[in-house]
Amino acid sequence: MLTDKNILSTVSLQRRAYERHRSRVKNATSTVDVQPPPGRPHVIFDAKRNQLESGRQAEILRENFILLKKLHNIMHRREVNDLSRQKSGCVRTR
Repeated sequence: MLTDKNILSTVSLQRRAYERHRSRVKNATSTVDVQPPPGRPHVIFDAKRNQLESGRQAEILRENFILLKKLHNIMHRREVNDLSRQKSGCVRTR
């Protein structure tokens, strides 16, 4: 059975332990590194993506130029073919 003296002693020890705990929590410092990682400019620049994009743009430009040449040839032909009057050799009409 606990006596009054033992109860006061236990309460006093618990209070001191709690105060010591609170002071440690108050003065605690972080141990986790919360700084952002160092920059990596070679990843930001992404040379391979730029190389692929420039190749794609060159291919599109080349195809557009080919189409432009074909349209130019169609527009500047001297002979005009009337497609509605031409007979097809593979279709028979009665």
